[in-house]
Amino acid sequence: MTTLHWFRDDLRLHDNPALTWAASRGEVIACVLDEPAYPGSRPLGSATAWWRERSLSRLAANLASYNVPLYRLNGDARSVLPAFAATHKVSAVCWNRRYHLPTIDAAVKDTLLAQGLEAHSFAAHCLVEPHAVKPFKVYSAFARAAREVLQDTMQPALEVPDLHGPGAIAWEELPSPGWAASLAEYWTPGEKAARDRLASLDLSDYDKGRDFPARPATSRLSPHLRWGEVSAREVWQFASALPTDASSFHSELLWRDFAWHRLYHVPDLATEPVREKFRNFDWYWDGGGIDTEVSQVLFRLSRWENLEHAKEI
Repeated sequence: MTTLHWFRDDLRLHDNPALTWAASRGEVIACVLDEPAYPGSRPLGSATAWWRERSLSRLAANLASYNVPLYRLNGDARSVLPAFAATHKVSAVCWNRRYHLPTIDAAVKDTLLAQGLEAHSFAAHCLVEPHAVKPFKVYSAFARAAREVLQDTMQPALEVPDLHGPGAIAWEELPSPGWAASLAEYWTPGEKAARDRLASLDLSDYDKGRDFPARPATSRLSPHLRWGEVSAREVWQFASALPTDASSFHSELLWRDFAWHRLYHVPDLATEPVREKFRNFDWYWDGGGIDTEVSQVLFRLSRWENLEHAKEI
């Protein structure tokens, strides 16, 4: 039996529940889909798209070592994915869940099931799925509830599954824009780079140092987590095993979950103001320059895209 794994925000082989399930069934093929910006969502920013493309190239190479092909598809998942599954005569399709616009996933699953295929989704992107706790508007209340869930449900991270496929195919990486050279100077996308970054995690100065942009005290794992090159679960467990207290770092990981929690329960959060009174807010700027700290923050974001979230705000 051949199973199709649909890669999205899980560009890794380690701790990938959907991929592990696919491998347990037999032969695996994989795909990634360049999707349009669906209503209620925004297109990828250029730096984010650059990261994804570099990460996909590394993923394709990793899969090729197991003879698993990675296909690039383009278009609306609701029509493109079922058509591809039918063309390649797979018996099942699997993926790890996303939490914005879940109706897209639901429509894909319904179509696949109607075609007589198995269709399964798995939890892999958040520590606590948004629907695992009641809707919260305040982080502190969410964090308390999430920690309780984690105590009862967290399982050990998964190893790379025993993968095999029908044979790798050539992967064509899209060209980088010229300005991306500054990103490549500081960042290396991909699962190996993410795992190397995690292995060097040092929280000795994290609690206080993260508030100072000039100090290299943050984990620099954010973009790796964004594309699922390493799982939040594995990061949490690695931090827990360090000799330094990881409570502040764990709180920041839960802030990430809280953002997904809010977006899941408030689907237009990315495009509409949470409070209506701010829709036509009379923002004021006197035309003067930007103060020194803001300038430093903007510079770091333009080069490294990595700051403690309070500074980003």
